[in-house]
Amino acid sequence: MWQLIAGVLLLVFVSCDTLAAPVAPEEDDTSIGPAKCAEFQRDTVAQSVRSAQFIDEHVEIVPPQEQKYLETESAAGTLSGASRHRFLFVIHHPLYNAWRLHNSLRELIHSLQSIDEPSPGANPDTHRVKKAAFALVSVARTGVLFEAYSREDRARPAPVMDDATFRVASVSLAEMAPALAWFISCTVDAMESRKK
Repeated sequence: MWQLIAGVLLLVFVSCDTLAAPVAPEEDDTSIGPAKCAEFQRDTVAQSVRSAQFIDEHVEIVPPQEQKYLETESAAGTLSGASRHRFLFVIHHPLYNAWRLHNSLRELIHSLQSIDEPSPGANPDTHRVKKAAFALVSVARTGVLFEAYSREDRARPAPVMDDATFRVASVSLAEMAPALAWFISCTVDAMESRKK
């Protein structure tokens, strides 16, 4: 399990290097102390869910008909063969990046909320660590899609996201990965200390 967590953390930090600087603890980089750990364990999931919901609320709405069209066309198209033109056409649809970002944010919210769901027979802390590791993967994917959407949005004469909203969304998303990493680290530390 620890190899999975290490791999996920590496993926997240490599994927998110273009986003804002992560939150760094004031102490050394292996421990942040019991009080700060308790804070990360208590607040990280709820704050991350609120951040993802905030971003989702500030991305342009994709009408249901357009959602259905984008879903159907993106599933049918591929980068090779006869459906290549179909795929290239759909990825240039004006709402394509917004649609992908909305989907990713919903998956992220679901992934984050699953961290606090009751564990099916497993140790609750082990369950939380596993779910948080998978949420980190979702954060990395959402970060890439947010970058694609925001580049497109900021190139418009009248962007959907104003500068202040864009900054809040960027920083919130960038801080989510390190917060989840510390959440995992603190949970693992607590599990290890109980074994002693």
